[in-house]
Amino acid sequence: MEFALLLPVLVVLCAGGVELGRALFIHAAIETAVRGGARLLALVPDPTCSPTCSWGAMDAIAVARDEIMSNTKLPGSAVTVMPVRTLVSGTVALRADVKVNFDLLAILGIEPSLTLSATHQEQAIED
Repeated sequence: MEFALLLPVLVVLCAGGVELGRALFIHAAIETAVRGGARLLALVPDPTCSPTCSWGAMDAIAVARDEIMSNTKLPGSAVTVMPVRTLVSGTVALRADVKVNFDLLAILGIEPSLTLSATHQEQAIED
């Protein structure tokens, strides 16, 4: 009888632990991809996207976005990557926002989604 009362709590705790681990894994993958994209963006002469992105900035965005999608198996509609203006001259920054839905908790009737973000700033490399 006591186990029947405790079982739903244990299931929610286990599902929450698995989803927390998944969120941490996805965040680590986002950070790695943004770091690589920012390093590529540091080589671009014009890293900003105003009003349009230069060829190098688009390449850095595509590299980071593709790496996030391949490592996390998330759809492209959930991934946004853009260069960010920095206050420090001689640096570039890249930011990624990823919307993650937690499927295991949806089975229990809880449908949370979370937006994970990562930004990486890198020293610009000028010729």
